[in-house]
Amino acid sequence: MLKTLLQKNNYPILFLIAIATILRFYHLFELEYTYDELSALNRTEYDSLSEVIDKGVMKLDTHPALVQVFLYFYCKFFGTAEWIVKLPFIVAGIGSVFIVYQIAKKWFNETAALLTTTMLACTQYYVFYSVTARPYISGLLLSLLALKYLLDVLFDDTLNKRKYVLLSVFLALCALNHHFSMMFAALCGIVGLLFISKKNALYYLLTCIGAVIIYSPHFPILLYQLKMGGIGSQSGGWLNPPENNFIIQYIFYLFHYSFTFLIAFVGIIISSSLFIKTNHQTSTTNKIRIILLAIFTLCFLIGFFYSQKVNPVIQYSTLIFASPCLLLFVCSYAQELNLKLKWTAIAALVIIGITTLVVKRKYYELIFNQPFDTYLQVADKTIKEKGNYDVYSIFKGEQWFLDYYKRKYHSTANYKVIENEALNSTDYKSIYDTLKTNYLTLGDFNPWQLLQASIYFPYIYQKTIGYNYEVYVLTKNPTTQNLDREKIKIKSTDFSNIPEGFNYNKELIVNDNHLKYYKVDSLNEFPISFKIKNKDLSCKEGETILAEISYQSKKPIKGQLCASTDANKQNIHWTANKMLDFYNSKSNIQKLYISIYVGPKFSYPDNELNIFVWNDQKETFKIIDFSIYKWNNNPYRYGLLSDF
Repeated sequence: MLKTLLQKNNYPILFLIAIATILRFYHLFELEYTYDELSALNRTEYDSLSEVIDKGVMKLDTHPALVQVFLYFYCKFFGTAEWIVKLPFIVAGIGSVFIVYQIAKKWFNETAALLTTTMLACTQYYVFYSVTARPYISGLLLSLLALKYLLDVLFDDTLNKRKYVLLSVFLALCALNHHFSMMFAALCGIVGLLFISKKNALYYLLTCIGAVIIYSPHFPILLYQLKMGGIGSQSGGWLNPPENNFIIQYIFYLFHYSFTFLIAFVGIIISSSLFIKTNHQTSTTNKIRIILLAIFTLCFLIGFFYSQKVNPVIQYSTLIFASPCLLLFVCSYAQELNLKLKWTAIAALVIIGITTLVVKRKYYELIFNQPFDTYLQVADKTIKEKGNYDVYSIFKGEQWFLDYYKRKYHSTANYKVIENEALNSTDYKSIYDTLKTNYLTLGDFNPWQLLQASIYFPYIYQKTIGYNYEVYVLTKNPTTQNLDREKIKIKSTDFSNIPEGFNYNKELIVNDNHLKYYKVDSLNEFPISFKIKNKDLSCKEGETILAEISYQSKKPIKGQLCASTDANKQNIHWTANKMLDFYNSKSNIQKLYISIYVGPKFSYPDNELNIFVWNDQKETFKIIDFSIYKWNNNPYRYGLLSDF
C-alpha cells in the first residue's frame, strides 16, 4: 500500500496534504483561544452532562449539542491547553482536504481534484477554521463525508449497503453539528430524491428516515433554541443583516481579496478547457454539477433571505459547509492535464495562496495574538517594567476568560473586567478618581472611553492592536505620544472660520482680545450642532466618528454632548456623554467627547448624523472649539474576515 501511495502520480496530492498540514500545525503551541472558543471552554466546566445540555447548550448557546458535548468529555480527559483542544479540529481540517480530493477525482478528474484540494489546503478560510475549536471545520468534514456517500448512493453502480448506513450516520451528525450543516444535510437528502434510481428509492428513503431517527433526541434542544431569537441585532444580538453584495465579498474573501489569486484560479480552469480537448463528460457528470450548484445556491439563498427578512444568521463561517460544492462545481470544468502541467498549476496557486495568506492577509500575525491572552501579556509586561503596585488594568470581556489566562500565566495583574458595556461615563469617572497608580492598561475601549481615561493618564506608554482588540497602556508620566495621534480631522471650527455643516447663532460669537468663542447661556438649550449626511463622511465599516468640544467654565457644567443618527424622520441611534464626567479641575480648558461607531448600515443614503450640545440645565459657558474627527486606530480589527 505504501509503495502504491508513493507512486509518482500521487506526489501532487501528497504535496498538498503536506502543505495543508504545515500551515495548520505551524507554531502549534503558540495558538491562542478566540472569544468563541473561550465561551465554549467555559461551558465545559459544568458538573454533569445534563448541566452541559441544559445550561451550556440550550440556554447559553445557539448551536446543536455535538461539539459542546465532545469538548466536555475531551477536556475532562486531555485538559484545556490550547493546542490540545484544537488538535482534533486541525486533524478534521486536514481530513477535509483529502476527502474533497477523493470526491473530485472519482467523479471528475485528478486535475479538478487537485485544484479543489489546493483551495482547501492553503486558503485562510479553511486554515483559520481548522485551528478554531468550534463546529465549523468539524461540520466541513462531516458535510464532505455526507456528500461523498450521497454521490456514491446516487451514481455508483458498485454500491454496497454499508454506504447507505454511512450516509445516514453522516447526515445525522451534520444536523447535530451546526444548524447550517443541518440545512446542508437536509438539502442533500431532498436533492438526492430527485436523482435516486427507482430500484434504490426504498433504501434511500430508509436512509433519510434513519438520519432523522438518529437526530430525534435532539429535537427538544432545537425547538428550545428556535424560541431564543438568535444572534441577530433585531433580537438584541450582535449580527446585522447581510448587505446585497454579500456573495461577492464572500468570493473575494475566499481568494484573500486578491485579484491575482482569483484570476489565476479561474484562468487555469478556462485554459485547460480551451486548450485541452479530452472531454470525457457524461450525463452523470452534469447531474453531479447540478447537485453541487443546487446545494450551495440553496444554502446561500435560504441563509441570505432568512437573514434579511427574519433574523440575521448568515456569515462567512456558516457557508463553509456548502463551500466545497461551489469549488467542486467550478473545478469540474477543468480538463485533465498531464503531470507536468498539474504541478505547474498547483505550484502557482500554492505560491500565490501562501504569499497572500502570510503577507497580504497577515494571517499568522493575527491568529497568534488573540484579545484575552494579549490583555494579560501586556499587563504582565508593564508590571515587570514598572512594578505591580503602579499598574491597574480594565478589560472588556468576561471574567472567566481573563481568569483563564491569569491562571495560565500565573499573572499578578490587578484588573477589573467590564461585561456587556455595563459601565457608563459616570462609572468610569468614579474608578479613575480613586486610582493611585501611574499606569492604566485598557483593553478594547472605544475612543471616548480612552479619551476620558486620558484626562487622568494623558500619555501613551504602549499600544498593541490585533484582530478584535486594541490595548493601550496610558500613563501619568510624560512620553512623546498621546491620543491626539489617533485623530484624523474632518471638520473643525474655532469660530474664526466656520465650515459648512455647523449650525449656530452668529450673535453668540464673541471676539474677546483676539480670542473668539461661542457664548452659551441660560437662553440656549441647544446652542450649536453639526449635521451631515453619513455617506458624505466617506467612512469605512469599523472606523469611528469622534466629536470633541473644548470649552471654558468657572464651575463644572451638567450639560451633554449628544449624537443622533436619523433617517426619514426616525431615530436610528442616539448616544450622549455628560460634561460633568469629563471635567478636569486641573485644566483651564475642558474637553468633552462622543464617539459613533461606523457599522455596516452607517453610510446608507438616508442616514444623517446630528451632533449637538444640550444645555439641559440652562448654564453659562464658553465653547472655544468644536471638531469632528475620524478615528481609525486599528486596521486589523476585522482582519481575519475583512480586507484591509
